[in-house]
Amino acid sequence: AMQRELAVVGAVRRVVAEQFVEEAARRCGPCASCMAITEPKQTKIGALCSKCFAAFEKGNYCPVCLKLWVDFIPADGEAGAVVSDVDDAAAEHEDRLPGPQVNPNALLPDVAGGAHDCMVQCEVCDLWTHIQCDGISQQEYGRIVKDESRHLSTAFLGPCCRKDFATAMIEPVQRLDRIDLFAAPVTEDIAPGYLRVISSPMDFSAMRAKARRGVYKSAAMVRTDLELIVRNCFVYNTAGDPVWEEAKRFWEDFQCLLRGDASPDSSRS
Repeated sequence: AMQRELAVVGAVRRVVAEQFVEEAARRCGPCASCMAITEPKQTKIGALCSKCFAAFEKGNYCPVCLKLWVDFIPADGEAGAVVSDVDDAAAEHEDRLPGPQVNPNALLPDVAGGAHDCMVQCEVCDLWTHIQCDGISQQEYGRIVKDESRHLSTAFLGPCCRKDFATAMIEPVQRLDRIDLFAAPVTEDIAPGYLRVISSPMDFSAMRAKARRGVYKSAAMVRTDLELIVRNCFVYNTAGDPVWEEAKRFWEDFQCLLRGDASPDSSRS
């Protein structure tokens, strides 16, 4: 009789255990970031435990590879210390965010870091992006850290923002081109020998195409192409002729726009 009761109890336990495991498998699973078994919260980077979800809600992820990172704040006399809402789960993450360094828009890797640990912050949305994910070389990153990068030391535009931001920069400047002098590429029919004189042609249609492709990673890159448009015109045309004068007027209006003048024409009224 005792053996039969033990057998029944064992059978009941197996049924209960199977039901529990099935329910646990339905409701719980490994966190996509720290692999902790948890009741997941669904996000665009996968199912996350509550601690990793808190980091995700703060925007602590690279918008390209979607990997979470944790705050990395060096302590006095130490290589570094981890402080994060992700807590124990996040302590196992490979990517860690260093604290302020030479350039507040650039982050150095921790002592065990490599190129994939280096990150830069978007001026618009504040998300941090791995330089490797965004095609920024280690050499260029070194210049960013030292504030020596021509284009990326300040006002970096992250992958989520650069298309709209660059387009928004181009539009008001193109409106200054009253006769569409720079609207389209210069052809040999319009300007014979142009491509023999100008090695780097640029126009607004090409700039808009670059903006749509996400080429402009900073406001400085947009301005460089705007300056190139005018410089090319000055180089090819003779000083004082109508096209040269129109380019000069456009350039002066562009400078007024940069200064924030109410009307670019106010200085000539």
